[in-house]
Amino acid sequence: VEGIEVVTPTRLDELPERATQVEFLTTVIDSGDGPELCIGGVATSLPPQCSGPVAAGLDMEGWSEELNGVQWGDRSVVVTWPPIDGIVNVVADSAIIAWDVEFPSEELPAECRGVETAAGAGAINEYARSLGARNGGLYVASDGTLVLQVVDDPAPHRAAMVEFGGACVIEVPRSEAEQRSIQEALGSLLADLPELASTYAIGTGAGGRVVVQVPAADRATARAIANLVDEPTAIRIVGLGILDR
Repeated sequence: VEGIEVVTPTRLDELPERATQVEFLTTVIDSGDGPELCIGGVATSLPPQCSGPVAAGLDMEGWSEELNGVQWGDRSVVVTWPPIDGIVNVVADSAIIAWDVEFPSEELPAECRGVETAAGAGAINEYARSLGARNGGLYVASDGTLVLQVVDDPAPHRAAMVEFGGACVIEVPRSEAEQRSIQEALGSLLADLPELASTYAIGTGAGGRVVVQVPAADRATARAIANLVDEPTAIRIVGLGILDR
């Protein structure tokens, strides 16, 4: 969409112009102000904590835990979108229905499959730091593979990885420093974007792109983010919810 790569549980050819309903597979926490959808992550305290829109009309009885007056549990919840004054209305809810968002297969070339990395993770991290401007960042793929990104020929680095226990090495177009520069510039602009309802996360990631996690990755949101950057291909949007027109 507008040069930005969009990764979402929804089929890309089915992305609506503007989402009116979104299904979230998420933790829900009610600490006294109503059940909140933990779209932005969960603090692993006991009881857990999070922030997100309040799901009006959600009954947590029968599937939640409770401690010190706080209720929490995992639920698949379909809600109206976007939030209005921090509130969404529940259309339907059900037991968890699992779904996965996978990055494109070309991010992990064939020579990286089956690489053993656990024993050398610390050393590989130090190696990545030693590369300076050639370092494209280190991340863990969805299948657990440790991936070292470089901005030059990956072959010598793959040879070096044998000493440290192995890692998948791929070439990317931007160094980690360049990614962070884009992240910082974009981050200051996203906070004022009404399409995000103030709920998003941003960081560096796979393919040398800056990853923006948003609740609803519809076309309007993607275009709005694309208009904030000079190089939309440097951005990957990851939608957290399944969109329903």
